[in-house]
Amino acid sequence: MFNLIKYELRKTLGLKFIILIMFAIFQVTYLIGLYGELDTPLVFGTMGLTFGSFVAIILIGVYSIRLLRKDLNTKQSYMLFMTPNNSYKILGAKVIENGISIIVASLFVILLGILDISLLTTKYSEFGDLIAFINQALGDLQQINTASIVSTVCVMIAEWLYIVGTGFFAIVIIATLLNGRKHNGIAGLGIFFLITFIVRFVINKTVSRSYDINISLAHNLTLIAIYIVLAIVMYFVTAWIMDNKLSV
Repeated sequence: MFNLIKYELRKTLGLKFIILIMFAIFQVTYLIGLYGELDTPLVFGTMGLTFGSFVAIILIGVYSIRLLRKDLNTKQSYMLFMTPNNSYKILGAKVIENGISIIVASLFVILLGILDISLLTTKYSEFGDLIAFINQALGDLQQINTASIVSTVCVMIAEWLYIVGTGFFAIVIIATLLNGRKHNGIAGLGIFFLITFIVRFVINKTVSRSYDINISLAHNLTLIAIYIVLAIVMYFVTAWIMDNKLSV
């Protein structure tokens, strides 16, 4: 299993290297604008880092789905299924690698954001005074608010892991139950959107949302649990289909 995870990590190194180069370019631009007191590089770097943070995490998930599709549709990748590993291990390695990559990427962009905000408030004291005023106004609610913000980020990560798991499911459906059918790719995409739409609809109807900070925290923790359970279910269903329906 460990070797399979290392194999999956190696396959995604190229994309991660490109993402790091992208962040390096935007970060250097941001620093040039900040310490050179140049508005255009500062704005460009800030927008690039902000937009790039979302794009990077999305790309990591989409790329993993693309790799699974490649593994199921190319002769060279079929060799993976000839190894003494069942579908649960093969898919599990992909899920674990993707989960680790998404979590690490999320922590990276969060820490980088905290660093850049700290540099900004140090350079321009008026931003620091504004943040200090907000913190003072929040008073005892600051810690709770921080927990709510962190839990919201965790909800986004958990939901994206479930969405990637649904993407894996759709790709496997195309390669097994819909294999050889006309327009199977469109049908698989339709299945993906149908599942995500139904899940989102049911969650919105059953899990209440509130703007009270304490309730909001409980709401986020509930969503995290739901998405993790859904991701696990998608993994086992997908692995079972691969094990029983996939012909290599």
